Amino acid sequence: MDKSPTTLMKVSDFVYTDEADDTSEASISSDESTASLSHWTSAINDVEIVAAAGTSTSGALAFLEKILTTVVLTTRTTLTMATMHMHDEIPKSESLQSVLSAAETVFEAEAEPAQTSPAAEASDESTASLSHWTSAINDVEIVAAAGTSTSGAQTSPARKPALEPVAAAAKPAEPEATRSLRDMIEGRAWAAASMASLYATMGPVLCGVAASVVLNKLFGKGEHAPAPNGKTVIVTGGKMTKSLVICRALKAQGCRVVLVETSKYWMVATRQSRSVDRFVTVPVPEKDTDAFLKAIRALAIEEEACLYVPVCSPVASQYEALVADVLPEGCHSWSLSPEMVQTLDDKVEFGRMARELNLPVPDSRRICSPADAHAFNNELHAKGETRRYVFKNLNYDSMHRLDLFTMPCEREKLQAYIDKVVAAECGISVEQPWLVQAFVNGPEYSSSALVKDGQVLAFTDNEASISCFNYKHAAHPQIRGWVETLCKAHNISGIICIDFMVEDGTALAIECNPRFSSNNNSFYNNERYGEALLKGLSEPAAFSSEKTQVQPLAEAQEVNWLFCDAYYALSKPGYSMRERLGQLYTACFVNKDAYFDVNDPLPFLALHYLHVPVLLMRNLLRGNKWAKIDLCIGKMTEENGD
Repeated sequence: MDKSPTTLMKVSDFVYTDEADDTSEASISSDESTASLSHWTSAINDVEIVAAAGTSTSGALAFLEKILTTVVLTTRTTLTMATMHMHDEIPKSESLQSVLSAAETVFEAEAEPAQTSPAAEASDESTASLSHWTSAINDVEIVAAAGTSTSGAQTSPARKPALEPVAAAAKPAEPEATRSLRDMIEGRAWAAASMASLYATMGPVLCGVAASVVLNKLFGKGEHAPAPNGKTVIVTGGKMTKSLVICRALKAQGCRVVLVETSKYWMVATRQSRSVDRFVTVPVPEKDTDAFLKAIRALAIEEEACLYVPVCSPVASQYEALVADVLPEGCHSWSLSPEMVQTLDDKVEFGRMARELNLPVPDSRRICSPADAHAFNNELHAKGETRRYVFKNLNYDSMHRLDLFTMPCEREKLQAYIDKVVAAECGISVEQPWLVQAFVNGPEYSSSALVKDGQVLAFTDNEASISCFNYKHAAHPQIRGWVETLCKAHNISGIICIDFMVEDGTALAIECNPRFSSNNNSFYNNERYGEALLKGLSEPAAFSSEKTQVQPLAEAQEVNWLFCDAYYALSKPGYSMRERLGQLYTACFVNKDAYFDVNDPLPFLALHYLHVPVLLMRNLLRGNKWAKIDLCIGKMTEENGD
């Protein structure tokens, strides 16, 4: 089978593109690298960019040259995209999917699908056409690899029947609300200031990374590449840090790793990792479910994949659960069943399941209308209830999940909050139910488990917060037992993340998220985590006992995101200068940055100087109100976002 490093492939009536991040010299010839670079040199203001491929430089200097090349070209690419957007050379319905690879900095553009549904044409994340990009970049010829075999679909094993497409709910077009001058300026101003601050750090950060790499090359123990095991694994959710941990863990087992994302996130930092052999963009599952399933199936067939690891966002969990039914023979998924995803994702149903097993959970009730909310508020007043109840969306709501609005309260205050969420199109209805849940006082914990046939194979927990950027395995005595009891009783297979609050010494589960948690970053130095991912579905007994269950190593450091910790150390009020310096030292030299690895530094650089700047640039152009950049999940929390 042809697994060339750069592929433009058509399967049936569906087209997807991918770019491999294979850094071997044999993967791309020097001539191809030189040709591609020359086209981009001309397109980007004739900047001279020297590629590392084929040069005589060796060792630490060669690796340093690759880093410098990547950073320079990253900055130029981001600025060029901005210019094209400003001149309307890129329609909003199209997005660039080609980006520099980790070492060779080869670029390519994607082909236009032969058939495009009306929904796909309207999508902000639909595929960009080759013809458009050829004209957009001053008619520069962008070279795509030729001679790619498309016979994988025809010679594939017997296929399972494809699912029927899930039609996205069509919303009637509404006139855009009038925005004040402040609204139009404020978000853009913060985006511009944030981008300027990021690039101001580039010099010292690049020097620090380069020094670490050189010292490691000269005095480190060196890294031994694992022997290939002949197995291919597909990992989704490339924008999120937890996918990087999984890619590195599986690469350490000798797997070929294929990373997947939607086209909006073409610039994900993880694709620059040495652990990623190929990067592919697919349709957005909630917008075109059938096309997404076809794309994943086609990819699994072409790659002869044996494992599918869904690293998904809250909204994508239900769609990722459908993938198992369309994967080819011999390829298995770590997702829960669609029915179990739906049940566990419903906080009220999850609470019912727990109470049936006498597992402690707070009181929870479903709210399906503003009238229900007022009725419950009146009930609390009538009872003279002193315990607070948190009022929150049952669906994932990036903009209101941090509100922590509580009842009982004055009727006018409740109505004002309802008006606010209804105006934000998060209205309370049967289709968009909300929840009231008894407020629990105490520390919050998050747990994550890899489960097969009710047996927990890998487990971690950590003390958490509502927006967590630090992870350290806690090994709470009650939480693992709670999770194991639920999984065994319902014979669960897949990935679950359960959040807890500990009140008066009792761990109460407040919700379950049927997907990976970011606390899997605590497994960063445990090779058995990759082994459990690879072999857990076929050999669960090897990991299911008290002694063999995989947990973070005792020597694992607290995982952080360096820029987040540095920001808080410098900006939080009440600290002395000595305390701030101490926190900075801990962030840089004691804790473990989730992205940085001295043997794989490019994802760290790409996160801060490509991934995040592209998010900020989009906001600078669109002017959406935004709350934060979440480095952990690789997204901007903004209005009209995902």
